[in-house]
Amino acid sequence: MSDAYRLGSEVLMGTARVQKEWEEAEKRRRETEEHERRELVLSQRLEEVRQRLDSEQLEARHLEEELNRLRKDQQNSRAEESSFHREVLRRRESGGERPSDDQALVGGDENEGGAKA
Repeated sequence: MSDAYRLGSEVLMGTARVQKEWEEAEKRRRETEEHERRELVLSQRLEEVRQRLDSEQLEARHLEEELNRLRKDQQNSRAEESSFHREVLRRRESGGERPSDDQALVGGDENEGGAKA
């Protein structure tokens, strides 16, 4: 008696058995290929996302550095302005300069040609 192949409630023999074995092997091969294809696609997508993430993180660091420089420049500007105004007040209090000299230091005489709006 030849080898029997049981499929559910059916018993296959001979050519039908060989055909069914071939179909099952082909099905497993297609499933394996599909699995490998999906794995490759997902791996590629993951790598692309990681590269974009690296790029975005680098851009975030550059923006943060630029923002910090801008803030530091603003602080320095405010400190210089404050120092300038303290110096003007110090000169006024010491009586060492005329008011017109102070006005020249802070932007000119408002009654002259450079009147402020």
